[in-house]
Amino acid sequence: YILNVPLEGGNDTSSAIVYAWIGSKSDPESARLIEQIAEEKFNNPWVSLQVLTEGSEPDNFFWVALGGRKPYDADADYLNYTRLFRCSNEKGYF
Repeated sequence: YILNVPLEGGNDTSSAIVYAWIGSKSDPESARLIEQIAEEKFNNPWVSLQVLTEGSEPDNFFWVALGGRKPYDADADYLNYTRLFRCSNEKGYF
């Protein structure tokens, strides 16, 4: 997953922290790919890119940006399959 946390404003030159989150069940090839995508997409002087692995997330910014840390199932079978999600606030809410 890639999480972009704007620190000020919302344009292309505003500061941000971008987290590339690698799940514990990710295969090495997918983990490298998400790092490459994040580096290519967010390579500018205003962005701090941080690659995190599941379980090493900072409580600061990361969980705050997601609305707080919630319990989740880490052993479900579906976690062994790649899935793609898109989150947006196009309708004015998230």
